[in-house]
Amino acid sequence: MTDITDQDRRDMLEWARIAVDSKDNQEHEPWVTAARYILATVDAPAPTLADEIRGLPDFTMSGDNCISDCHERADDVAFRVEQMEHDLADARAEVGLLTVQAATAEQDRKLAWRAMDKACGEKGDAIRERDEARAEVKVLAEELAGAESEVERLTAVNEQLRLSDNFVEFLNKFLTVQKGTETPDPADVKPGEAWIVECRGERRTAVKDRDDTVPWCTVNADGWFNAEKNADVTLVSRLVPAPRVITNTDELDRMPEGTIVRDNRDGIACQKNHHGFWDTTMGDDTAAYDASTFGPVTVLWEPEA
Repeated sequence: MTDITDQDRRDMLEWARIAVDSKDNQEHEPWVTAARYILATVDAPAPTLADEIRGLPDFTMSGDNCISDCHERADDVAFRVEQMEHDLADARAEVGLLTVQAATAEQDRKLAWRAMDKACGEKGDAIRERDEARAEVKVLAEELAGAESEVERLTAVNEQLRLSDNFVEFLNKFLTVQKGTETPDPADVKPGEAWIVECRGERRTAVKDRDDTVPWCTVNADGWFNAEKNADVTLVSRLVPAPRVITNTDELDRMPEGTIVRDNRDGIACQKNHHGFWDTTMGDDTAAYDASTFGPVTVLWEPEA
């Protein structure tokens, strides 16, 4: 009996839904009855990774008012995952076929050895048959070695597909673009900033350095490093958000105890104590800053809510 695959179940359920929902079909028609029976008895297969990605909800990141709408990007990632799943299924089927072929080759090898042993006890033509059997054994051994090598290769492909799934998950977490905010020109990005970029038809992780000719140091999903020009790079999303800068003393007064900021005027780091004052160490002396003397400051760390 032929096994029913998950894809067979999906196709069967889709046909049944169309048959039941179609206005051209009558309730008493036999295929409508069959369709209802399928919907009542056939369980839907578990959702694939691609289905789960397509079903991801919108979400809001609190703190810097970043609202991410990833539906289009999720559809692209889901399409890639679906292709990987199909490739993985094909690879597994091929591994199974090669395993059967390897078992058959091993059985043939044993039979050939038995035939050779029998031929060794005879004279004349028996010796010739023995030599032919040995040659056949050699061929079968080479075929078996080739089959085992192919199994190893397909196993490695399976591992690469698993790593690709992990990379897709990584992209799904980090490829968020702030709504209403356009990305800057690559030439305007400051040295040291880390970005996800589009370059030569693929997504890469990149860092801007101070080289005027090829300032972008990029790494693709396979780990290959390439230096690229500004003109060859399209910015997608920052990996590290821009630092938060406070210029309003009222907002600074509302920061929780333990918050650490950097006074942008003189570079001094300060931490808010339980009295509401800002402690800082300058040389060997410890002094307290009043919020009204600050400004502007960069938030280095603040306690979690």
